Amino acid sequence: MSNKLMVLFAMTAGFAGGLLSRYAGSAPVYAQAAPEIPQEIRARKFVLVDETGAARGAFGVETNGSVQIEVRDKKGQIWRYPPFAFANHTIFSTAEAPPKEPTLLR
Repeated sequence: MSNKLMVLFAMTAGFAGGLLSRYAGSAPVYAQAAPEIPQEIRARKFVLVDETGAARGAFGVETNGSVQIEVRDKKGQIWRYPPFAFANHTIFSTAEAPPKEPTLLR
């Protein structure tokens, strides 16, 4: 076959296939709808982990009901907010004092 005839045959087959798929094909397929973003997330504790999976920080409710943020530095020392010394400050006057020992990053 000559090249012109091959090109003509390929174009004819392409158009025929396109028409066939439009009228004889199944229902059109669309992309999935984006998942709905939750309006609220509830948990007692949120934990931040490093690339090895070790817990490096936590935000949550302590065993006595007070809210606490704890962060572990590279040396393994745990830093807390609000610090125990400030737990009775006017901002935190309605909350109980947090436990003396960290409980979120055990």
